[in-house]
Amino acid sequence: MDTNSEKNPLYTLVELLFMPMAFYVLTQLSKVDSLQKGVGWFIVFIMVQNEYFSIKDSSPKYNIRLYLSDIWSIFMYWFALNAVTKSNPVIGYDPLFWIYLSGIWFGYAIWDWVMIYHEESSHKKEDYRRWRNNMFICFIITLLCGVALLSIQPTAQPNIYVLCVLQLLPLGCVFWALVGWWLRSFLAKHRTKQSRTTPDVV
Repeated sequence: MDTNSEKNPLYTLVELLFMPMAFYVLTQLSKVDSLQKGVGWFIVFIMVQNEYFSIKDSSPKYNIRLYLSDIWSIFMYWFALNAVTKSNPVIGYDPLFWIYLSGIWFGYAIWDWVMIYHEESSHKKEDYRRWRNNMFICFIITLLCGVALLSIQPTAQPNIYVLCVLQLLPLGCVFWALVGWWLRSFLAKHRTKQSRTTPDVV
């Protein structure tokens, strides 16, 4: 842990909150009894780990706004995990799972918005603006799909293709966000390494 994060009590506190959250996710694995629930559980597990690493990247700039955004995410993870372990006769799990996941995307958008004002590099500012927009798009898509799934009555016979689309779209948002985040981190480290090894031209 770097010097800046050690001096920041908010950063230390949110680290302590994410540790029991990660443990809680593991304890819920015993409630997974279907493929659909397993996919939902894995999504929450991966996203909790991913957010923990993103928090570590922001440690020198960590403040109360980022802290509140992360607290919001922890509650959304808890609700999403409880939803995915509940049974539903239509899709096998509670459609509220996607509603709560959309809340996580909204929290990410706020997180990126806050980071814009704490970056001096114009390149990094533009990067955070792009990701703020991406997270807002994920928020809209996931929320609409979740509401649509929630509106399907258990007694009705829904179209199997419609059900697939309504679940694959938000699942695609998860894949897009996670792969994009790791790719962005890799490229950022590569650019930093290049800037250190390339001498300035006078």
